[in-house]
Amino acid sequence: MLSRRISPTLRKATRASSYSFRPLSYTASRPIDSDPKLRKLYASFNDASSPYYIAPGEIGPADPGYPPPDSVYPLSDVISESQPHKHKKVNANRDAERDTERVLRHKGDVSAEPPIPSTPSTANETTESMRTSQEARLKARQYAIDELYDSTSFWEQDIAWGHLDSFRHLNNVQYVRFFESGRMLLTQRLGEEVGGAKRAQDMMQGKGVSIILKSIDVRFRRPVTYPDTLLIAHKPHSFHPTQFTLSCLAYSYSQQRPVCTAEAVCVWYDYDIWKKCEPSEALLKQLRLRMKEDE
Repeated sequence: MLSRRISPTLRKATRASSYSFRPLSYTASRPIDSDPKLRKLYASFNDASSPYYIAPGEIGPADPGYPPPDSVYPLSDVISESQPHKHKKVNANRDAERDTERVLRHKGDVSAEPPIPSTPSTANETTESMRTSQEARLKARQYAIDELYDSTSFWEQDIAWGHLDSFRHLNNVQYVRFFESGRMLLTQRLGEEVGGAKRAQDMMQGKGVSIILKSIDVRFRRPVTYPDTLLIAHKPHSFHPTQFTLSCLAYSYSQQRPVCTAEAVCVWYDYDIWKKCEPSEALLKQLRLRMKEDE
């Protein structure tokens, strides 16, 4: 007796053809009747007194306060029956204007708030400040000239906030730095008068004969605060073959008086051979011209 055999491939095809497929369902897993929150929400859609009420043929709001009903365009306003694929021209600002009016009605008209006081013009104040600053500058320079300081050494130093220390006044170290700036300006002037810009550059960069600080004795007279500007001035005296002394002055524009003085001993130094030396007659002459005759 012949046995009836069915191939595995045919068996699988026969089994697959006997299956029935059900369409996918996206029905919510929670029935509305069993969820109190959903029942309350759906009931509000049919309640005319509820902000969520949706009349037949209308579109409901996302929340009770927005968007305003006027901002929802009916389909007939956007697409006409005669031109189903063309949009009408609408006022793009209509929504913004109506929303703004609605917010003002809700929060109160902002125009009712007290106006911000207008800032007075500072033109007069600026002019007065500039005039005061110029007067302070002239008084400082006149004081230094009367005290026989060399006008070619005048150096103006603005006081920055970072120049102050924890005691809220100018740190004492800063005076020495300011005097150094004025001293190097005097050195530059000497070089220009003797040999022009090249000679001045050499003296500033330590080439050939220039000056070097030997010592400085500082006297702190008054504290300086921010903001302020100092006039730094020098005058030479006490000449010796290889050295001389510079009297240093720091004069406050805001206080209109000296705030610091110092005596700096400078040595003539040959930077090419690293030794002190005697200056040339031209350098010595220009330096002596800065020492006043009645001193």
